[in-house]
Amino acid sequence: MSDDCETVALHALAAEFRAFRELMDERDRRYDERDNANKEAARQAIAAVDRANEKVELANKEYKAGANEWRDTVKDLVGRMPTRDELDRRIHVLEEKIADLRESRSQEYGGDAAMLLARTTQRWLIGLVVTVVLGLVAMLLKL
Repeated sequence: MSDDCETVALHALAAEFRAFRELMDERDRRYDERDNANKEAARQAIAAVDRANEKVELANKEYKAGANEWRDTVKDLVGRMPTRDELDRRIHVLEEKIADLRESRSQEYGGDAAMLLARTTQRWLIGLVVTVVLGLVAMLLKL
């Protein structure tokens, strides 16, 4: 009977070992599946990052091309605009001419007529300056 008990015990132990082996094999299979799924997810994430990076690089190239074009346009406009010193000289010449006209008109028409003419001239000068300033602002806003 002792041999039978040992045989039964060995069979029980072998059955338990097989069950344990099956459990371990099942867990190994699940770990492999999970590992493969993680690897696939990581591969897809890297591919998505690469695609996004390509899109960003393309957008950056387009932005730089547009910025260069805008910069060239601004340089061209600035090159065609008069400098501040040039405008100051022109305004000074106009002011001198206006002063000369005021003096000649005041001598010609007298005090009241000269005042009326001076106001009119002043309004024209203000209108001219405002027109020049608004023209410059409009040119800058077109950029």
